[in-house]
Amino acid sequence: PRQAAACPVNQRLERAVPSEVSLGIRIRLTFDRFGFCDIGLLPERTPELDNEIAVKCGGIPLLLAAQGDWYEDVRIGDIGGHLRRGVELKSALADQRRTRWLLTGRDLYVLASHPRASGFVSTNRLVLGRSHVVLCGEELLQQVEEILNEAGCEGYTKLGESEGVPSGWVGLRGVLPTKAISLDLGNDPF
Repeated sequence: PRQAAACPVNQRLERAVPSEVSLGIRIRLTFDRFGFCDIGLLPERTPELDNEIAVKCGGIPLLLAAQGDWYEDVRIGDIGGHLRRGVELKSALADQRRTRWLLTGRDLYVLASHPRASGFVSTNRLVLGRSHVVLCGEELLQQVEEILNEAGCEGYTKLGESEGVPSGWVGLRGVLPTKAISLDLGNDPF
């Protein structure tokens, strides 16, 4: 039997490098000393990515600067609309790989403290005994409050535009669940 010709090392490495890097975007909410909130987008960062990356968001050029596990917060106009519709950042790295960051739009976000970021960062769900901020579209507020009541959440504060929440959104600060509730199987938006 014949031996297969060995590929040169650089060809094997080229094949191992993905042509596109896909990462997520988290929401980060911080409060100033007066209780006014600021909402930014927090693009994920991996060690092999550059410290600074030029990206485009809907044709608008932005510069991402590294800060640990993420790039610095991205501030864009109409944040409320972007939270609903979603956001995509695109770039080409120095090694010609395409990079894409994606935030899927929705009408409800749960945010909690994070060990490697100040403020509140988007997460998957509420955790018992932990304080959260919930952002929801105004039209969902009644349903969200019913679920929070079922989870034993009391004493949270409602935030609106005068506290920095985007138009059409409501923020619920100090959401502290004390009772576990069962998750509905299937397509449950909550």
